[in-house]
Amino acid sequence: MPRGGELTFATDSVLVSSGNWAQHPMDLREGEYLRIIISDTGNGMPPEVRDHIFEPFFTTKDIGKGTGMGLASTHGAIHNHGGAIQVKSHPGEGSCFTVYLPAADAEVIDTLTENERFVRGSGSILVVDDEEDVREFISLALQKLGYDVVTSASGREAIDCYQRAWEDLDLVILDMIMPQMGGDELFSAMLQINPEVRAILATGHGMNERTRAVLSQGVCSITRKPFDLAKLSRQIASAMGAEQRRPAG
Repeated sequence: MPRGGELTFATDSVLVSSGNWAQHPMDLREGEYLRIIISDTGNGMPPEVRDHIFEPFFTTKDIGKGTGMGLASTHGAIHNHGGAIQVKSHPGEGSCFTVYLPAADAEVIDTLTENERFVRGSGSILVVDDEEDVREFISLALQKLGYDVVTSASGREAIDCYQRAWEDLDLVILDMIMPQMGGDELFSAMLQINPEVRAILATGHGMNERTRAVLSQGVCSITRKPFDLAKLSRQIASAMGAEQRRPAG
């Protein structure tokens, strides 16, 4: 919405059954769903854009402005939880995204399992990601866990930052897919500056040849995007040493 407009959020509960399947995404199972509807009054999208927006690396942004992984990751996360996402959009008519998430049918339990607990710590972390919203989200989350956070928007910027301040940085979190220089190349460059650099690689994909290669170079661990913050907090604590660990209350 380059000239402003209205962004609207709405939620309701819907029951998907054999009698109304045609009204909902066909890949949903029968059952109750939370439906989230997000609409805008922006420019809208032509069919040649709308039909590809959930594909990895598809983007209409200029080079360096986006990787095309945001909506692909969103689509994957929703489907991994048994839900679905739809989009309706036409040029000049805005866009409307509808998300379906299965409603929980079990009693909510307040007690967290060990795998759901956050671990607090201290130290300085450099977060490198070309997506501004990701940098802001991770920075805020890590600060709440007790860490000092520095961010970089590109591999080149991160090398300059690391060259200047590597002795003050305890850990780096690197996005695997970035324009010009990916996280694996960036880690190799940081190794030349500090052979003992500790790093966590963030990726929206599973294990492949590239991630295995960077693990063999000495990356502490791989974390998946979208981030599981509780798991990431444990990975950070492990990478920074047992003395950093302090379970959150």
